[in-house]
Amino acid sequence: MYAELMFKIPEESMEFQMASWGNRYWATLSDIRETLRQHTKYGVSSAATIDKIQSLMDEINPLMEEL
Repeated sequence: MYAELMFKIPEESMEFQMASWGNRYWATLSDIRETLRQHTKYGVSSAATIDKIQSLMDEINPLMEEL
C-alpha cells in the first residue's frame, strides 16, 4: 500500500504540520490517558477527582478507538 499527501506550502502549513506530527499527537494523548488511568487505579486523587477523571476517560477512550 502506498499513500501520498500533498500540501500547498505556505497556505497549508498547519495541515502539513498536523499530518506529519500525527504520531507525536497520538503518543502525547496516550500518555495523558495513562496518567489519568494511574490516578484512578492507584487512588492518587480524591474520590471526587477520580470520578471526574473517569468521566473524562469515558469520553476520551472511544475517540481513540475510532481512529
